Amino acid sequence: KEITEVAKKYDVQIKFFQQIGYSYRNESIAELLHGNSFFEKKLNINNHDIIGESILDSDEYSELVKMLNSSVESDINIVEKLVEIRKRLLVCSVALIKENKELRGFLLKINKISDLHDMLKLRNNALDLLLKSERDIRNNIRDRNANLLKGISGNSIQINKVKYLGHKASKIKSTVLITGESGTGKTLLAREIHKLSDDEKPFVHVNCSSIPPTLFESELFGYEKGSFTGASTSGKMGYFELADEGTIFLDEIGELPNDIQTKLLQVLQEKVFFKIGSKKQTQVNVRIIAATNVDLDQAVKDKRFRSDLYYRLNVFPIHIPPLRERKKDLYILIQNLIENITRKLECEAKTLSGEAFEKLIDYDWPGNVRELENILERAIIISETNVINSEHLNISSDDTNIALKDIIAAAEKKAILETLDACNNNKKITMRKLGISKSAFYEKVNKYEIDI
Repeated sequence: KEITEVAKKYDVQIKFFQQIGYSYRNESIAELLHGNSFFEKKLNINNHDIIGESILDSDEYSELVKMLNSSVESDINIVEKLVEIRKRLLVCSVALIKENKELRGFLLKINKISDLHDMLKLRNNALDLLLKSERDIRNNIRDRNANLLKGISGNSIQINKVKYLGHKASKIKSTVLITGESGTGKTLLAREIHKLSDDEKPFVHVNCSSIPPTLFESELFGYEKGSFTGASTSGKMGYFELADEGTIFLDEIGELPNDIQTKLLQVLQEKVFFKIGSKKQTQVNVRIIAATNVDLDQAVKDKRFRSDLYYRLNVFPIHIPPLRERKKDLYILIQNLIENITRKLECEAKTLSGEAFEKLIDYDWPGNVRELENILERAIIISETNVINSEHLNISSDDTNIALKDIIAAAEKKAILETLDACNNNKKITMRKLGISKSAFYEKVNKYEIDI
């Protein structure tokens, strides 16, 4: 329709005007459109100057008339559209006022762009406050639960997450799969989970990498007396039977032979197995915690590990990050290890010199916590005084040289991880907090292999 037809049909004139700061006095919009009095706020400005003015009388309202016309033709409200009125860019919204499905007029809301900026600022401040409150509550809960695993040293974000998941795992009977490089503390975490769950029940540690392939079945499931040449005359209980009502920890489970993987799957599914030489099923009630430093995803693709067994094991996964990614924990770890080692060796207390500590910080720790413990034990033994100096540490100086780019990369990755955690993994807010673009954010996420 032509604008003039719209004006003729709907009488496009201003019927009432709401000044900034006005609070309506129980007038209904319908009554105002029918001609009832409008009680404007008593300001120095005379609002009557605009009431009754036709917006068709001036070209200055042409953009506004087009927006109103578009709203009528499409029969929809328009929210926050930029419109030029009297050479000023304003934020306008139109609501169609109907009575018995018949259009009676429009309710037009106009905001300065500065008002919109102020509103967005208030919204962002409120959102930041909400996120901070939510983060504080979440961190308090996580830290409180993490403190229950007293045997795990460290207070970095990464290790607190591990301790939090460990606490959760102790409250369930589901299978737990702990992954991480050698020496990160997978066995210690498994023991802590069991201890927090029920320390009175048995905990059986099975190192799968140390069992010869021919003895796997008898070691895990046991055998009846006289079942094979050389068998004990009294038979033997297997590890699963020894762990009944408790926890069996299958360390380095990636080393399991294929035939044993099939039998283990049956135990996971049905909680029963056959001893060697027996036709009677043995039923057990055990919680299984497995650990590996092998990439089981890749092992499944390479047909070295059964996919169905992997999915059964991977019910509650916990990944322990390597020590080089959580160097914030080094100070606490070093203090606790020195105290434990001196107690074990029954020697006097030792302290670490500043130079020695810097040497430990600069090292990359390929052997993780286990390597740190071995290096500290040797240093404690060979140091003649109660101070451990840098020369007592069996670390090559070549191993401690770190390129500047590696330091920057580690700092960037840490900043992204900590900001993601603080923003509850909200990527958009994380980008805003870090002050980087979307493309730069995803480039760094891919570069540092950050799981989001």
